[in-house]
Amino acid sequence: MGWNNWNAFHCDVNETLVLETANRMVELGLRDLGYNLISIDDCWSIGRNSSGYLEVNPIKFPSGIPYIADQLHSMGFTLGMYSSAGQDADLWAGWSVDYLKYDNCFNQGQSGTPQISFNRYNAISQALNKTGRPIKYAMCNWGNDDPYDWAYTIANSGRMSGNIYDSLQPTRRPIDSEYVVHFTMWAMNSSPLLIGTNVLTLSATNLAIYSNPAIIALNQDTSAGAAVRKWRYFRAPPELSTTWDVYDLWANRMSEAEAQAIIDGNSTMSYNATATRYNATTMSYADGMTNNATALYGTQNDTLAPSGTFSADVARHSVGVYRLRAQASDSLRKRDEL
Repeated sequence: MGWNNWNAFHCDVNETLVLETANRMVELGLRDLGYNLISIDDCWSIGRNSSGYLEVNPIKFPSGIPYIADQLHSMGFTLGMYSSAGQDADLWAGWSVDYLKYDNCFNQGQSGTPQISFNRYNAISQALNKTGRPIKYAMCNWGNDDPYDWAYTIANSGRMSGNIYDSLQPTRRPIDSEYVVHFTMWAMNSSPLLIGTNVLTLSATNLAIYSNPAIIALNQDTSAGAAVRKWRYFRAPPELSTTWDVYDLWANRMSEAEAQAIIDGNSTMSYNATATRYNATTMSYADGMTNNATALYGTQNDTLAPSGTFSADVARHSVGVYRLRAQASDSLRKRDEL
């Protein structure tokens, strides 16, 4: 979870933008919600120096990347960097980088088959591991050469397609509910929640969407993988032999009035005063789920009896998201939540 500059700024990235964005994310409560990665994308470098290492653009980043890393770390963020070719693992470790996005540009022909791409990306993976510094590795090969079959064996995340230019940058479409659908699908598919818009001018609508801890909790649930499509059962599955409480995960969405108050610096709501706010720096999402943190469960609005049915009205271009929590029962079940 975090922020990446590319969608909103492309090559217009610099030291001031990065640090101002980090400060604003603290003010808006985004860091405390778990958006704690600040990832600098392409165009930060002017090329390679005489030693063969990438060299930072001194105009864009006059204080250097190690300074940026120190500043972000002191604020509770991690630092992400971008590269596309070359063996620079020692450089990233020396700069205290925490996350590397490794792209497919300038791959010098090292693509075309799964084995060729695997070899290229695996070389960087091994080099990062040898540094001894824990650096998350985001493999970005645009979905070429079937990365869904092998990326997970060498990287922390792997890209599965080409560019999606609305990726957590909900400023291009006119319908608010579509932004909600987009964020929901991103979360339930266990995709990295990297904000791609200009946080310095973030609207109340978008802040409210980004700040739903009940939806974020789905994304951060390490006990389950990405959502899968379920076909209708023609025979009742074992899970339906118990009674479930039904929670609406969008029911407690932060109001735009509250979001605007946060943006204006006038909010008087504390993290524990409302179910729409959550502080993941004091309690992780996993611990919050274990401890029944109200903000992570939305609002209970129904009970599903054994082999019963549940229905909901979902508007066009919108989405309904519900968590089922099993009531105490002596019957066997595969999980206590759905």
